Amino acid sequence: MEVAVNLLESYNHTFDRKDPEIIESIITGFDRSPYFVELKFYTLNTFLNNFEYDQIDKLLLALEKHLIVAETRYNYLVTNLNPIKTSVLLMELGDRIFKNYAITEFRV
Repeated sequence: MEVAVNLLESYNHTFDRKDPEIIESIITGFDRSPYFVELKFYTLNTFLNNFEYDQIDKLLLALEKHLIVAETRYNYLVTNLNPIKTSVLLMELGDRIFKNYAITEFRV
């Protein structure tokens, strides 16, 4: 994940922000494991403005999976060293999603 962030920083100008493969990879990263949340949020915040509603829906499903329905060992707040920071990142993301995609009002 650190390599991905370094690539993003180094070659930020060459990425196509609307490339569906990049966006799907970000969503898959959130869905597969609860680790490296800070790095995942960094890449997500870089590309969030280019998400379509169906991609936001997939992202919210992945977040719900690791927050609400997950076993304790797969929960974002349990598997990261700083659960308060993770909570703040989740709240900021929820607020940003709500502002950009008003249809998610009740879900976020």
